[in-house]
Amino acid sequence: AAVVYMYRLPQQPSEKEYQLWVMRDGKPTSAGLFRVGNEGGATLSLVSLPHIDSIPQFWVTIEPEGGEALPTGMMYLTSP
Repeated sequence: AAVVYMYRLPQQPSEKEYQLWVMRDGKPTSAGLFRVGNEGGATLSLVSLPHIDSIPQFWVTIEPEGGEALPTGMMYLTSP
């Protein structure tokens, strides 16, 4: 389990959500959807994320409400 906190993100447009992705075996996998508050912050609880220590990279994109199977929207955050 993990908790991810993001801050200073722009408000998502209506009918859009941010989507967190983890890279596994070179492929992005959705780890959850979230919306930012008025101050640009968001907290996402990840309760079922196996082998978190073997995830080489995280991404955050903005996607249509309900999310996508693969990233299609603008990338806002990446991790090394």
